[in-house]
Amino acid sequence: MNDIQILTLAVAAVVPFFGVTLGVLLNNTRLNDVNNRILVVKEVLRAEIQAERADRHAENPEIRTLIETHHSEIMAKLIEMDNCIVTLSPQRVAGCPYF
Repeated sequence: MNDIQILTLAVAAVVPFFGVTLGVLLNNTRLNDVNNRILVVKEVLRAEIQAERADRHAENPEIRTLIETHHSEIMAKLIEMDNCIVTLSPQRVAGCPYF
């Protein structure tokens, strides 16, 4: 082999190597940028979720009071209906609106 052939083989082997190496480095840089963006978005989402949880926990006593109020009203209606059923005779009970 003469010098030109050796130079041609060297260039043919070295140029793709440097091209692939440069491509890997650039791709790695872009992937790191994407990873950084994902981390930022993840932290923002975590902060928003924690804020939402805090809001829900703040509203929890109000909802509990509302549920207890409605529960008491429903229980009063059930007791009234139970009294109507217990006192039911062959004729309709005049004071019972459910029959």
